[in-house]
Amino acid sequence: MDILASEKAVLGCLIHPERLDTVMQETGLARPVAADILRQLHHHGYIKCLDAKGKPVLNYDADRLASVRFTLSAKGFDAL
Repeated sequence: MDILASEKAVLGCLIHPERLDTVMQETGLARPVAADILRQLHHHGYIKCLDAKGKPVLNYDADRLASVRFTLSAKGFDAL
């Protein structure tokens, strides 16, 4: 997968665990666009999902995307 500029901007926000709202604020992306990018980055292994306690979440509910925190995986760090 080639990393687009918008995806790279999202990756740059996720050095520390962040929620969807923070990604939107820092990148200026609309909610549907930011959510889609997060889903794609997760699908390709560039980011990990964490619950409220910081534990990894393997499967998350896309309808409750706002309650999940995202952070870079090793592959995501390499992509930056």
